[in-house]
Amino acid sequence: MIDKNDRINVALLGTDKVGKSELSTAIIQPNNVVCHKQYYPTIGASYHYTAFSNGKGKLGIWDTAGQQRFRSSVPMYIKSSHIIFLLFDMTNHNSFSDLSAHMALIKNNAPKDVTIILVATHLDNKNQRIISEAQAQEFAEQQGIKNYFEISLKTRENFLGLYEHLINTAGSILDQNRLNQSRSRFAHPLQHIENFRELNRNFEGRVCDVIKEIADILKTGLEQSDPQTYFKTNEKALASFLSALKMTSKSVLNSALNVIAMSLAYCSVVGILTLWLIGRLAHNQKTKGSQFMFFAFGEKQQAQVLVHEVASEVAFRM
Repeated sequence: MIDKNDRINVALLGTDKVGKSELSTAIIQPNNVVCHKQYYPTIGASYHYTAFSNGKGKLGIWDTAGQQRFRSSVPMYIKSSHIIFLLFDMTNHNSFSDLSAHMALIKNNAPKDVTIILVATHLDNKNQRIISEAQAQEFAEQQGIKNYFEISLKTRENFLGLYEHLINTAGSILDQNRLNQSRSRFAHPLQHIENFRELNRNFEGRVCDVIKEIADILKTGLEQSDPQTYFKTNEKALASFLSALKMTSKSVLNSALNVIAMSLAYCSVVGILTLWLIGRLAHNQKTKGSQFMFFAFGEKQQAQVLVHEVASEVAFRM
């Protein structure tokens, strides 16, 4: 089952008979030439979906009706769109004039970051064209549309270029969605990584370099779509950097205090202190990765605790 964050919503807009349904069919079956000899208008809207990016994502396609009487229903289909195809027939002036009304719907109802692709259809009838390429380009520039294609859905001329652009755009949006999802999910450990890097920025030489390497590996891993695989691949490198992190005076003091705290705890009398000790050891193991980590202010101890926190977040055992 594909997560909703892996679905890219696509809407097809334009007046009737511009080829929205044919484009929807072509996207779903990009290698098949489907020629509709008879026109069947879409009533309301129809929905289709198809997988892309080797099945990792899904295109959800809304083919909207072009008739004026269905115009009021368009906002509900574009309000969550990532990509909108705005179609017109290059041999029909009315279909081009109608684009302004569709753009008003888009600006008032679609997400602000939606990608709009202007498409001129019926390229196979270009000897009968009324709307020139220059006119279409001027409209696109006025509306801030960066993508313009001229295609034939009858002969499939230029369609593959449009299809590849769609897949590349959808893939980029999918990657950004996953990155945003990871950043949201791992907001706390990512902030801890930045704090760790900032607190130890004043160190020079090898200690600073190792701290930077550890922080970079942890941050990069949390921003992956599959962090477990990333950390499995980089586990040895991470362990190597942890081992290479030298004991500074602060780290030595941290270790000494941990030993003292552990010794005092073991020397405590049975009863409340022992119960506290048992609970404290369990807490240390869960939050810091070691029963004996009572304090973690040294650079080496900070790094160990941070690695444990990140590994716990992504359910990866170091």
